[in-house]
Amino acid sequence: MTRRVLTLVAELAALAALAGTAACERPQARLAFKYELKDQSGDPVECERFADLGCVNFIRFQLSAKGGTDMLTHCVKVERRLGTLCDLPTLAQGTELFNRDPDDTIVVTMSGLRAFPADTCEFTAACPPRELFSGIAGPKRIGDLAGGTLEMTVRQCTDCGAREEFRQLAAGQTCEDACETGRPGNAVVCPPPGSGLSDVQGGCVCRVAPAQTDAGVDARHD
Repeated sequence: MTRRVLTLVAELAALAALAGTAACERPQARLAFKYELKDQSGDPVECERFADLGCVNFIRFQLSAKGGTDMLTHCVKVERRLGTLCDLPTLAQGTELFNRDPDDTIVVTMSGLRAFPADTCEFTAACPPRELFSGIAGPKRIGDLAGGTLEMTVRQCTDCGAREEFRQLAAGQTCEDACETGRPGNAVVCPPPGSGLSDVQGGCVCRVAPAQTDAGVDARHD
């Protein structure tokens, strides 16, 4: 008899498939996103409030099973700009994430990341990924999910904030030089200050303050 497994796939907005290995037997469950966001005062915040998320370039899903001894990670590249946090369910469309046995009890966590270099969401000492939002689903037994809903609850989100950009180091320059840290609001993001590293891929990731005209208006054009 073919062993049944779970396939978690983000197929449609706010929806994922939990599929068996046999084509004629496809138990399904919906991955529904629920927002429980609060401001610093503890008041509820709507997902539309978070509209500065254009720096997010990966969504990392991590699945924990067998009491946390079995961990799987899958990263989804964000191919289009995230408008607001409300657009989150559409970003992983058509992506197969995990296969698991029906008797497994799982917890799935999700993180929205700004990662550099932009070809991986793995941790790098030279430029650790920055987490902008996170969510959690479970614990749920996979066999109990067929025909039901696996709810991903999003409780944390932070806007991108000040612009970040990569600047190549010229001969003899430090990251402080390249990032022009003498300008108010500018700072070195990567490599992290105090890490002992001098560069990341031959350059630096800088936090850059908007350029101001004499009238105090942002003069930067993206």
